[in-house]
Amino acid sequence: TIERISTYSFDGEAILTAGDGVGVARVFHYINGKFDYHQRVYRLSNFRNVYGKFLYYFLKDNLRKEVMKISVNTTVDSLRLPMFLNFPIPTNCLREQQAVANFLDKKCAQIDQYITLKEKIIELLKEKKAAFINQIVANNLNEQQLSQFMDENIETSDGWKSIKLKWLINGIEQGWSPLADDRLKEDNEWGVLKLNAIK
Repeated sequence: TIERISTYSFDGEAILTAGDGVGVARVFHYINGKFDYHQRVYRLSNFRNVYGKFLYYFLKDNLRKEVMKISVNTTVDSLRLPMFLNFPIPTNCLREQQAVANFLDKKCAQIDQYITLKEKIIELLKEKKAAFINQIVANNLNEQQLSQFMDENIETSDGWKSIKLKWLINGIEQGWSPLADDRLKEDNEWGVLKLNAIK
């Protein structure tokens, strides 16, 4: 996760990737400027005979495949330095590498814009879905509205009435976690939904 900090330990072009944890060979960041980084993060810099952005794209797409080949585990929890140093990189002239990187920058930016647009559409559809459900189950619908989605053989009443939940169910149990009280003390988060919170 990229955060903001008021100090820096490096100023220049670099590729950052996780050295251990769930981000191993999955998370990569290309940075050209001032930054600092965590002790469990690898910094690749001072590139020679390779265009930095090209190397970033290649690592992002291929490093995990190679790491999984040499890992005896199904999950990789750490990235050892020899895995990096012995990782094969295809090389050609820097101008061609730069052309490839520039092309990927442009296309990836277009795709990211498309993803952002689709995410907005998805959020709007979720809101529409929630509003539709609320309209159907929470509001009093007249017979004409009900007839739009009810079977013709189902009888309908003139109106709906409000009844407390306790009169509609015979049993309700509360989940419990032994960690719930400790979590509440540590970071003010509830571990479970309390029964008395349900109205």
